[in-house]
Amino acid sequence: MTAAAFFDLDRTLLPGASGPAFSRALRQVGVLSDRAIPGEGAVYKLFDLIGETLPSMFLARQAARAAKGWSVEQVREAGELAAAELDGAVPGFARLAVAQHRDEGRKVVVATTSPVDLVRPLAEALGADELIATTYGVRDGRYDGTIDGRFVWGPGKLGAVRDWAAVNGVAVEESWAYSDSFYDFPLLNAVGTPMFYGSRFINEAIHRLLVAWIHQQGDTPHSRKGFFEQLDAFRGNLSCYVCQTCDVSAGPG
Repeated sequence: MTAAAFFDLDRTLLPGASGPAFSRALRQVGVLSDRAIPGEGAVYKLFDLIGETLPSMFLARQAARAAKGWSVEQVREAGELAAAELDGAVPGFARLAVAQHRDEGRKVVVATTSPVDLVRPLAEALGADELIATTYGVRDGRYDGTIDGRFVWGPGKLGAVRDWAAVNGVAVEESWAYSDSFYDFPLLNAVGTPMFYGSRFINEAIHRLLVAWIHQQGDTPHSRKGFFEQLDAFRGNLSCYVCQTCDVSAGPG
């Protein structure tokens, strides 16, 4: 068994939301109309400030329905256009982390809620070995309004990572995970080395808690994992509201 490094996309590998670039690219290829969606800019600005929220991720899950009838080839073309823009926005420390893991023999995996056809070109540009992302159902070359497999968020992301790891001989408990999201704690808890990059407000609060935890428990990978397990206990089952892990079509979390 080998280890891997799992990277979230927005506010982790990228400094902010990838959504605006994806929307511009979808408009450029003619999938979306040129007319702006009311409130779209405000949603992205809020995301850049505080990260994922339950309402925003509920909308992300419903995006598969909104995409019903879209041409898969046009969306893939939009992904290529967006990758050219977003690749230049990746900060140096993120590129360094990716390069370090590859140099040390770990597979680099982008694990994101974003639809696979949009994000694959960017994952390839970043030098990722693999991509774990939400897959939309397809019929006759067009999206059919469903999600094929797991909604890759919260417990669903951990489930998708475990599925991939089982096929690829990767030990999740010996791996690394990078994320900004409170709702990625299931994945952060499961890996050997969790790396959390939240908003400034959340980071400050969690940093203070972590410092106190380390003072009591010592600074080891095991103690840090225990810290994230405690935080996840507070998170509870909130993500089930969006992830719908009891939905048979989505599969168990």
